Amino acid sequence: MNSDTITIRGVNQEIYRELSILAKEEGRNLGDLANDAFTQYLSRSKGSTMIGQGIGVLILSKEDFEKMNSVTIVGCKTLILGENVDEETFGKHVNQIRGCGTVIASESILPKVLSIASGCNVITSQRDEYTDTIDVVGMNKLTISRQDLLESEKPVSFSNVESLIFSDDLDEEAFKKIADISHCREVSFPKTPIPKLHIYAKCSHCGETTIRE
Repeated sequence: MNSDTITIRGVNQEIYRELSILAKEEGRNLGDLANDAFTQYLSRSKGSTMIGQGIGVLILSKEDFEKMNSVTIVGCKTLILGENVDEETFGKHVNQIRGCGTVIASESILPKVLSIASGCNVITSQRDEYTDTIDVVGMNKLTISRQDLLESEKPVSFSNVESLIFSDDLDEEAFKKIADISHCREVSFPKTPIPKLHIYAKCSHCGETTIRE
């Protein structure tokens, strides 16, 4: 028997058929789905929560981890660990990283990431090379001007900022350099000709988004 072949007896035929159909629809194989199921079961048995499945870009800061218990991160396209995630925080809260396309972490925790990661395509500390955005993560108060945005070579993604303020000189040209804003407690925009819905569409999971008069 091939060392990569595992036979499991007693699998319900109807469940097997439905999983086969699902695997084909998702462009995956049954082994992938089985691994996901096994990982989820092991995570629950160890008191770990599985997160990340099906997410395009998952950005986690030290503050995010401190709100969780133990987590297993599975199946996201890009996982970005904030610069403020230190060895102690990572070791305490992350049980396993599996099946993520690209994992980006600071050099200080990269050895720990490598020790618990499996099935990932790229694991690196080179953020600029593997991301389409510049990520600003985990700050208390931040004021961003038009010039700040225009000077950025890439669109800017803001996450986990307590108070994010865009200055009065924000215009449509600079607004286009904002990739997205997520998990910020307060976000403040100046009054501009930019439609409100376009502004709100940039924001997700934010506490309060206001447009100043």
